[in-house]
Amino acid sequence: MATGDLEERKRAVRLTGGALRALADAGLRFGPLSPMTLLVAGGVADTDGLTAELGRLEGEWEWLVPALCDPRCSVIMLAGSEDAAFYGSYLFPDAGAAGPGFMCVPDAGGMRLEGPYSMGEARFALYGILAPDGMSEAESARITLTPERFLATIAMLDAWRTSWMAARALRRGGVPPGVGVRDVIEAWETGAALPHPGWLVYVAGALAGSSIPPGFGKKIPAVLDGMKKEGLLEAAGGAAAGTGEFLAPGPLLTAMFLATGGPVTCFGLSVQKLGGGGEVSAAGLLGMRTGAGMFMADLHGLQSGEVDLVMAGPYASMELLAMAMPEEEPPETFSMDTPFTRDAVLAKVREAPAAAPSVAAECCPFCGEEVKDRAKFCQQCGRELPEEGRAAFCYKCGAELKEGAQFCRKCGART
Repeated sequence: MATGDLEERKRAVRLTGGALRALADAGLRFGPLSPMTLLVAGGVADTDGLTAELGRLEGEWEWLVPALCDPRCSVIMLAGSEDAAFYGSYLFPDAGAAGPGFMCVPDAGGMRLEGPYSMGEARFALYGILAPDGMSEAESARITLTPERFLATIAMLDAWRTSWMAARALRRGGVPPGVGVRDVIEAWETGAALPHPGWLVYVAGALAGSSIPPGFGKKIPAVLDGMKKEGLLEAAGGAAAGTGEFLAPGPLLTAMFLATGGPVTCFGLSVQKLGGGGEVSAAGLLGMRTGAGMFMADLHGLQSGEVDLVMAGPYASMELLAMAMPEEEPPETFSMDTPFTRDAVLAKVREAPAAAPSVAAECCPFCGEEVKDRAKFCQQCGRELPEEGRAAFCYKCGAELKEGAQFCRKCGART
């Protein structure tokens, strides 16, 4: 397989749920970065449909098969604003991302794959979403927070933005005087439960959920109190009944909170690479694009004990994103050894025994997406599903729930 003129080869392929089921049933050992390891296969396997799609892959597109089954580099992007959301991952067959990459987007029970792309093109796609050249030239600033204070800060930012949006909807001008502690807790619970990248809390959980302490929502009052004592937050007047103590950002955080008065895009970026020994290295950024500058945090700090929160202007922002998504010069002819060639996978698919028909899957009544038995929310559109038949398992960590439980005892997610 050899690379050619990538621009002329750009196109899209869609694998249906049945085709993905046939691939999952082929007895392949998918790599740890493959989206196939997360697939909840339902319905009847469509072996003919899968073999037809794979048989049409030629040239650079033959690299789609190892990129999908055993990617050595995965770039996950999340972005969301008040009225839009984006999710996609770029899969590369090699760890250096020198080979052709393919963007993978979940699509109504199936999977849409576009490409081929280089790492540089993936980075410019993120630039296109964030539009850093439209920001003001802000002075760079940095603040270091403990993991718990960082998590409390993004929950407070979500609560602050919600308060500001509500005020605008009611045609009330001015900066919010503050937010209640209970508002911050509610913002944390909503972000943990609602799958939308417009919430900073959701983006943090999606990219670094294993680094977030279970039941963190219950710790928020104590964390906010500690931040107030050290001047990171200040007491504010105007608390509404039942919201608890009212808090406003202190001097070090004021610029970031005030920047949310205009259009805001929250985003997340995760770059994972598979080493030769099977080890996975990961780098993650969580950010918020505002008209006054871009705020970014290295999510690795949730494990190291210190999270650096950086404010940067257009040029510095693009530099930071380029460092997170380094690009190698693609060779004229790309090649690598892989057991997941198109022909090898086609042979495995054709040899696989026919699977027995599965039990018909439940579908979301709003968007038609397949949903887990008795799930509470649709993972595709985020709408709450009818009460009848909800699963007694946590949607986030899979732990069994006691009847009537409002929170998961294992991870703290609202049920």
